Amino acid sequence: MKRSRILATVGLVLAVAALVAMTSGCKKQLKCGCDGDAIDSLKLENVYITYDAVNKTAYFTRVWNPYGTYYFCNPSKWIDELTKYNNGEEILLSGEFFYDCSYVMYSSNSYYNYPPMYQVMVTAVAPHEWGK
Repeated sequence: MKRSRILATVGLVLAVAALVAMTSGCKKQLKCGCDGDAIDSLKLENVYITYDAVNKTAYFTRVWNPYGTYYFCNPSKWIDELTKYNNGEEILLSGEFFYDCSYVMYSSNSYYNYPPMYQVMVTAVAPHEWGK
């Protein structure tokens, strides 16, 4: 009886150790920035655009998720197209997005919960004409 208890205990310890070894390990952290690993893509997503034509910067928030901010990786390519719209106007936009490196750095070293920031390699901009 004592021998079977010892064998059962050893078997349980080995099973737990094997499970931990298989499920643990280093997971690859996504590379941040415009040349990083894309998190996901937008396909003609409804967004509220904000831009500065003089400094050629642009960012947007998504209509259905206004808590994250998405900064253009390539604003100078799109600034002429963006100036056709008013700041704060709803437009449609496509492109892949990545974690912003400063957001990754600040959110991982802080007790505060920062709103997410992303960078987007924009591939298409279109007017939002539904209901107009």
